[in-house]
Amino acid sequence: MGQEDKFGNQPDHCIDNVTNRMLEESPVLCAFRETLLRQPMLHSHQGYEVYLCVQGAGSFLAGDRVYSLSPGALIIVRPMVLHLSKPDERLAFQRFVLSVDENYMEALLRQDDQLSSGFGRQLKTEDSFFIPPAASSIAMLQDTLYQLEKELLYREPYFEASVKSLLMKCLVDMARLVRFSHGPVRSEAGLTAKVEQILSHIAEHYEDPIHMDEVASRYKLSRSYMYRIFKEYTGYAPNQYLLAFRINKAKALLLHSELSVIEVAARSGFQDVSHFCHTFKKQTRMTPSAFRSLHSLPAGRRE
Repeated sequence: MGQEDKFGNQPDHCIDNVTNRMLEESPVLCAFRETLLRQPMLHSHQGYEVYLCVQGAGSFLAGDRVYSLSPGALIIVRPMVLHLSKPDERLAFQRFVLSVDENYMEALLRQDDQLSSGFGRQLKTEDSFFIPPAASSIAMLQDTLYQLEKELLYREPYFEASVKSLLMKCLVDMARLVRFSHGPVRSEAGLTAKVEQILSHIAEHYEDPIHMDEVASRYKLSRSYMYRIFKEYTGYAPNQYLLAFRINKAKALLLHSELSVIEVAARSGFQDVSHFCHTFKKQTRMTPSAFRSLHSLPAGRRE
């Protein structure tokens, strides 16, 4: 999980293996947190994440969007989407974090046709959702998350049925909030909008060569100013983020496809497979083939 190598260097992002291992043991995780961030770098994992800010302020990067954190703000992140919470360290910060295994979530959504065709379909088309604070609805959701955390902690008789029931209530509450929030929120003006434009450009064109001078020119920014505002909002230089994005795409393909390493390299934006393998090993401390073998090894996968 983002440990330093022998030279003291850290990767630009990591797979959150702690969350992945915990989801293998239990398909639903829920915790109220008020300590420092456990994962202070860009990361992704194989489960859905629901992030509810209870107290504090800051920003939350998910995919190609930068959201403002304030009490009641709710963010839903799809599996394997890069994300990072950046709370204001001057303020006390409290949040609920709910993680749900992808297959468990989708099976639960399929139990209700309306929920599956509405909210479930939206979850598959958007990398993330942001739901602005809505006091009454968020209070209900916070109470449900608190009950869910208790069930998972004490594991009393029939807790599995109770967890499934409480999670279904969470999904209904979130589906209603998404429906009445008029869809995904995107910044319309200011520096956040500029940063989101750059994030979106990277997400749309990561398979092709991207030159940051051209990106700066496209959005009418000087290169130095673009780097400064991008790092201010994301914590990463644009080139660092681009590399993290490509490596994350490669990891997802290695985990969830039977593409060869050569094909994974091309689909992740690397023009040369040897450069891809070298970069991947530098970032993860293992080769692409070793990563695939360690995390998933279905029959028939090709090298």
